[in-house]
Amino acid sequence: MIKEIFEIEPIQKNTLIVFLGLFSLIFLQIFLFNPELFDKGVLISLLFTLGMTVSWTILSLPSMIMFFLMIEFKNGEKRNKGLLILENVILTCGLFIIGWILMLTYIAYELNFDFKDLIRLGIAVSFTRFILWSIIYLIRNFRRKKLSKE
Repeated sequence: MIKEIFEIEPIQKNTLIVFLGLFSLIFLQIFLFNPELFDKGVLISLLFTLGMTVSWTILSLPSMIMFFLMIEFKNGEKRNKGLLILENVILTCGLFIIGWILMLTYIAYELNFDFKDLIRLGIAVSFTRFILWSIIYLIRNFRRKKLSKE
């Protein structure tokens, strides 16, 4: 079994690492913020955790895509042709998502939030990150175009 894990493709391996990390963090969030869900059964808890894992990933992807656009096209030129290799993007984006979710979980736990407030906080932070990276990307593109005209 272990030997077979090391033989899979890097894209699949990185996706599996990110998925397992996210899944365990979401399970922790449900345990901390919505423990009464475990009374409904193990299958319900696991399916809810799976759904939340997919939801957190989709929620975080737009801001991560803008982040990678920022680092790939620095000053209008491609910085490193090998930077956006899919394996690296999946692992790096997944680790960023795990880091953000871990930070949001800690903040929500310290502020005694309930599960709904945690979800609201996650949506607000993801939306704010996306807007911030979009504004920075647009400013850099505007500067690049301005410098290329001169």
